[in-house]
Amino acid sequence: MALRFEEFLSPLPKGGLEGEIKVGIRVQVHEDPDDGGYYAVTPDVPGCASRGATMEEAVDNFKEAIRYFLIENAH
Repeated sequence: MALRFEEFLSPLPKGGLEGEIKVGIRVQVHEDPDDGGYYAVTPDVPGCASRGATMEEAVDNFKEAIRYFLIENAH
């Protein structure tokens, strides 16, 4: 299942830019047959993924993971 979400991040961390950025990332949510939960990945940002008990939780966790990934790699 492919989902799209848009987020506004403001402000960015100290020493970074201030303001808002709009992020549109394709998210693929897959059922995990081993654990019974779900995992979310994106081809747009290799190496960034998340898990959750439900599809919604996997996407929410992915949003947090992508925020962290983008902020940490902006330096």
